[in-house]
Amino acid sequence: MYQVLKNESLSDSSIAQNKSASKNQCYVFVAGKGNVGSEFIQMVDALSNQNSSIILAGIANSKAFSVNLQGLNLKSELKPVNEEQSFAEAIVELHQPNAVFVDLTASEEVADVYEYLLMNGVSVIACNKIALGGSYKKYAYLKEVAREKKVFFNYETTVGAALPVISSIQMLKESGDQVHRIEAVLSGSLNYIFNHYDGSMPLAHVVQKALKLGLTEPNPMIDLMGMDVKRKLLILVRELGIALEEEEVQLPQFLSSRVKSSSNVQEFFERLEEEESKFIAMIQKAQSNDAKLKIIAEFGPEGAKIDLKEVDESHPFYSVEGKDNVVSFYTNRYKEQPLIIKGAGAGAEVTASGVLYDLVKIQKEMSWKM
Repeated sequence: MYQVLKNESLSDSSIAQNKSASKNQCYVFVAGKGNVGSEFIQMVDALSNQNSSIILAGIANSKAFSVNLQGLNLKSELKPVNEEQSFAEAIVELHQPNAVFVDLTASEEVADVYEYLLMNGVSVIACNKIALGGSYKKYAYLKEVAREKKVFFNYETTVGAALPVISSIQMLKESGDQVHRIEAVLSGSLNYIFNHYDGSMPLAHVVQKALKLGLTEPNPMIDLMGMDVKRKLLILVRELGIALEEEEVQLPQFLSSRVKSSSNVQEFFERLEEEESKFIAMIQKAQSNDAKLKIIAEFGPEGAKIDLKEVDESHPFYSVEGKDNVVSFYTNRYKEQPLIIKGAGAGAEVTASGVLYDLVKIQKEMSWKM
């Protein structure tokens, strides 16, 4: 697991090399070498050719890692796990004030190292929603640690991939506006699934296709049960300054308890296909009403909820196609016509580009402080 990944201890020469490294460098350490991770690593590699102050100095997967201040790339060899040092410990032992840890996993164990890294002066970019979409206490604590240690904690891509959703909330708040209501399609995977499900093939097959395309979580149960959307909605509401807890969000109820109790992904797909007649009835009803099915997340005076709804042509979400996300903010200034942010909300390339934007923002802030 990532926070117990082991490697050889840093040599004295490595530490000496670090001490002589330029203070102008931004050293990037990436956890996760999957679809998004591979895209991101290639983007950083290309960017470093233009901006020599950004160096990819560490890469980890679930079995191995490597750290090199001279720089790594997608083809760099990772050293197998042993019992001497974790990836996080290796980063901290560099004593590098411009270190940035990038979490491109969906791992709870990786999310658990944020506190250790932030406490030791390492900035964190999270694509992983677990730490921020869990308990409010954890969310608030991590942000406070980052403030106290004067390091960066960026997580734009936890909601909407590369869409500027979280930064828009921050802009509205900083400019004195107040958000009263949020309506959103927050799952590119679910939007893709229900846009492509018309009854001609089982819903389970459409979900499998979305999984193969890299649009869902590795376990698509998380998507269909609304857990991924719940985490995103929690993050948005908490960015408004509201201490919303997990149990306060109503989840969609279109899956049976039998499907929800599946013990693994294979069983989930089997049980989902067994209930195809139920989903056929749902899509036929929507079609008869000239409507589409959308998973919509809402927050307002009545609380927070996520539901599978029929929307007709009069609804602004009717035309949300493919893997797009859309977020509507109703505020003091945007009353009748909300502020709407819309675009691709899933996919390795767009997600990686959002993470890269978070990194570039940090690198610029670091350079201004030098």
